[in-house]
Amino acid sequence: MVLWFVILLIFISGCTSSQKITVTPIPKDVSSYSSEAVPDDPWAWDYDGLRGFNNWASLNPAYETCGNGNRQSPINLKWQQPSPNNKLRISYQPADVIIKNKGFTFSIDFVRPLVVYFDNREFQLESVEFHSPSEHQLSSKAFPIEIQMHHRSPNGLLILSSFLAAGQKSSWFETFLKVAKSVEPNKTSERLMFDPQNLLPSKLNYYQYSGSLTYPPCSEGVEWIVFNTPQQVSKKQILMLRDLMPINNRPIQPANDREIKNY
Repeated sequence: MVLWFVILLIFISGCTSSQKITVTPIPKDVSSYSSEAVPDDPWAWDYDGLRGFNNWASLNPAYETCGNGNRQSPINLKWQQPSPNNKLRISYQPADVIIKNKGFTFSIDFVRPLVVYFDNREFQLESVEFHSPSEHQLSSKAFPIEIQMHHRSPNGLLILSSFLAAGQKSSWFETFLKVAKSVEPNKTSERLMFDPQNLLPSKLNYYQYSGSLTYPPCSEGVEWIVFNTPQQVSKKQILMLRDLMPINNRPIQPANDREIKNY
C-alpha cells in the first residue's frame, strides 16, 4: 500500500513539472487604417503614435504632400469684412443614404449624389464625414464637432464644412447617433432617408479658401467652404459621438499667405 502511494506521488510530480502553459494573444478588432492592424502596410496611417500625423509624410511616397505641401488643411480662419458676392447655391433634398463606420470616422454616403453650385460650377454631394474636435478653427476657437460634406465633379473636390457646438438637443443628430451606434467597424447600415438640409446652419455665411484633404494623401487643390455659424447639439450627444469614434482631427496647418475670402 505504501509502495503504491509513493509511485502515485512520483507520477503526479512528473506530470506537474512537464506541464507548459501557452497564452495565445487575442487579435485586436481595429480598422484597416490603424498601424496596429497592419504594421507593415505602407498605406496604413493613424492620428497618433508611430503612424500619427507627425509622420504621415514618411509612411508612403504618396503621402509626401502631407509634409511638403504649402496649401494644407485645416487652417485657422480669422475674421474679416464679409464680401456681398455669394457664389454658393445649394439644392439639397431628402435622399437615400447609408451610414458607414470607417473606423476613424463615420460617414453618411448618398446612394445618388445631390447637386451644389459654386462659382458657376456644378458639384455632387457624395458623402459626409464627422471629426471631433473640429479641424478648422474660427479666430483660434475650436468646436466639439465638425461636419465635412464632400462634393465632387470633373473640376475637382469641394468640401462644405459646418460646426456643431454645445447647446440644445438635435433631433436629426440623435437619429444619426442611434444608427451609428449599431454599425460595426468597416460595416454599413441599411438604407434610410436623410435630409442633408439638416447639415446646414441657419445662416450661410462662410469662409472660402483653397486647401487639401485633412488626412493622407493630403491632396491639394480642394476648395473649402467653412460656414461660420455653428449649429447646436447637446453635451450628451457630443459625448455619445466621442464614445463611438477616436479623436480624429488634424492640427492646424500654416496658411502661407493664401487668399481667404469671407462671404
